[in-house]
Amino acid sequence: MESINIFLAFAFLTAAFSFTVVIFSIYVKPFREATRFFTALSVIIFFDSVVLILTLSIGNKDSAVFWSYFMEIITLFIPLLFIGFINRFLDNRLVKLNPVYKIPFFIPALGISIYLIANRSIEVREFYFGYMPYYDEQFLIGVLYLVPIYLFITIILFRDVYRRSKKKKYNRPSIIMACGFIVFLLINIIYRPLSLKGLVEVLPVSSLSNLILFLFITISLMNNRYSIQNKTLRKIFEDVDDCIIITDSDGKVVEFNRCFFKDDFSPSDKMTSDFIDKTVKGKLKEYVKKPEDYKKLLKKLRSSLSKNYRTEICLVRNGKENIYEVLISPINDLDRRIVGKIAIFRDITSRKHYQEDLRKQSLTDYLTGAYNIRYVYKVLKGEISRYKRYKETFCVFLMDIDKFKKYNDTYGHRKGDRLLKNAVKLFKRNIRENIDIVGRYGGDEFIIILSRINLVKAIAMAKRILANFNKESFEMVSLSIGVCEYRGNLDINELINKADDLMYKAKKSGGNRLAHN
Repeated sequence: MESINIFLAFAFLTAAFSFTVVIFSIYVKPFREATRFFTALSVIIFFDSVVLILTLSIGNKDSAVFWSYFMEIITLFIPLLFIGFINRFLDNRLVKLNPVYKIPFFIPALGISIYLIANRSIEVREFYFGYMPYYDEQFLIGVLYLVPIYLFITIILFRDVYRRSKKKKYNRPSIIMACGFIVFLLINIIYRPLSLKGLVEVLPVSSLSNLILFLFITISLMNNRYSIQNKTLRKIFEDVDDCIIITDSDGKVVEFNRCFFKDDFSPSDKMTSDFIDKTVKGKLKEYVKKPEDYKKLLKKLRSSLSKNYRTEICLVRNGKENIYEVLISPINDLDRRIVGKIAIFRDITSRKHYQEDLRKQSLTDYLTGAYNIRYVYKVLKGEISRYKRYKETFCVFLMDIDKFKKYNDTYGHRKGDRLLKNAVKLFKRNIRENIDIVGRYGGDEFIIILSRINLVKAIAMAKRILANFNKESFEMVSLSIGVCEYRGNLDINELINKADDLMYKAKKSGGNRLAHN
């Protein structure tokens, strides 16, 4: 390949690369102020590369001189934009100046530009590959102006790396950019003097060095951007209240947050993949209340899950029992192949308690805490169905507090309400827990449903309730109980009416007694 093709190839490549950066910055909002400086720098380098192409391509010497002035002057201002970009990249740790105080930074470049134009210093030499600028002060300007600026930037970057390394916070973007500027310095310090003396063939030093710097800086910016994104995502991952576990396709735990396990790992632990898998699964096995729930969870993590799986499990941690909703979802690659799974454990204890409170409120009487008539009818329907299927008998108590109206009129409704509450507590203490239920039938009437019990045992239980009611020394009032065993093909209303008749029979007999069928 001829030299002109090599030269132009680098110039075109730099121009295309810088133009792409500019277009990208227009359509993508910059994520920090340093990116805006980098965009401005890209614009300047784009024009510098275009002018370089024009200088090489043109066949007229006078026109080549004209475009060479543009190229050299643009080159003088590029280091200033590099300083601004590096300063913003380092969050203004280089220098903090108001805009008006930044003007002196441009004085050397402006003075050199005026000198070159006023003295018509720039000439061009014709090589077999085209015209290139040449003037006596070119090497001097490079050594006294360009090289010190780039050396200053390199030192600042390495100083930043050194400071961060002392805090064990290595900044890879600063290291990458510093290396880029070292390459640029080597090209300008070693290669350019040799080329000007004619010892080495002139190559596209400016384009090549700009391209190298662009590659280094772009890599550093992208690394920095992804570093910020990764740190942000990691912070969210760690700070979220839910426990998150990520496994591979075989169910081996490869990542987790510290929601559950912040007290289970020490900084000295070697977090190998086998250690993570073994420890996380061991802790889960310890926390899950029911062993069968843990086995089922492990099976789902190891299976070829194709859609979301949702369940609820009870975990016991630090002596506290909580209910968790577990969502296991497959992780797919671009070809929709399952490469892993993510399990999210969300504490729903408060929600479950709230739902339970709502459920109880919909089923119970607000004043006494006994079940309401709607739930009583539902239980009776179930008991009748069980009797018809399995012939399991059951009994119903219908109870009325004698002289309750007189009690209310004498002591007031507040004390009457207190009596009803205490009566329900007494009924609950004298029935079988989680088997029999107490309901409020209406006013001062209550109903008890006794499951899987015959009449003889039911009568004994009714006598115990009656005796304990009298022991409470409720003033003025007593209790009448109708005890009815379910027989035959009675429906719910017929059963309640029968119990109601027996209760009134006891009441008409003087109260404070029971009647049964």
